[in-house]
Amino acid sequence: MSSYISQGIADQVLNKSPLAMVIANSNEIIIWVNSTFCQFLGIQEQEALGEKQSELFFRRLDRYEEHSNIWQVRGDSERWLLSVDSVLEHEAQNSTDVVYFVDATELMRLRTECQNLTDQLQSSITKDRVTGLLNSKALMQALDPQVSRSRRYQNPLSLVKMQIDGFNSNRINVSLSADQVLKAVSFYLRDQLRWVDQVGRTDDMEFTFILPETDELDARKLIDKIASRLAALSLPDNPEVSIAVHARFGSAQWKKGDDALKLFHKVSKSVEQELIVA
Repeated sequence: MSSYISQGIADQVLNKSPLAMVIANSNEIIIWVNSTFCQFLGIQEQEALGEKQSELFFRRLDRYEEHSNIWQVRGDSERWLLSVDSVLEHEAQNSTDVVYFVDATELMRLRTECQNLTDQLQSSITKDRVTGLLNSKALMQALDPQVSRSRRYQNPLSLVKMQIDGFNSNRINVSLSADQVLKAVSFYLRDQLRWVDQVGRTDDMEFTFILPETDELDARKLIDKIASRLAALSLPDNPEVSIAVHARFGSAQWKKGDDALKLFHKVSKSVEQELIVA
């Protein structure tokens, strides 16, 4: 059987509660706050009492755009709060608005950490570890909608494949690794290709480009340009060292009846038939 407690004990319990509480009357004027609320917002009790609740919240809190009940304390990027609103009806048909706040800082930290890990996982699934370009699976996934678009609108679409067969440096005493060469080539390709183009590392020493709105003649012009530049390519982390990359190229333009896999096979066959030395 419950019994009444004194006002003093009730005040101590409410003020020491881990929940922050603020009470406003029917006119939204704040009539009571506990110590936890003042601590969360970094204010004194006198700064809250008599204020309009919505105006105090506007000045002190920023609502999280993805969730209306999550707030960030303004001026404290580390403090996040979760609010629960409750309306109490009482005598003379008046109402009292009670808002409870829970410290959600750790929850938001974990959410951010989880999102970062998810982004890293997604990146590892679609990106090549060495170059940061699309991997083979991601490139094929990117090719599918481009083929569908060409099939629907009859727009030109070309695929270019580049197979690196060897490389050497202009410095006799410089020893190059395959990863250094791959990074240098990927850096150059990112700089040269258009924003609509997509490039991926599709095998150990192989790159493939998706070239929307590009016929085979323009694809060949791009190949010539890239091939000539590969003859003297600077290392991104050591510009004084240049490398000569020897590569084979192949190109294929989408034709009616081609799906993504067939177009990919066509460009692979083209590489086998043609040799361009940079």
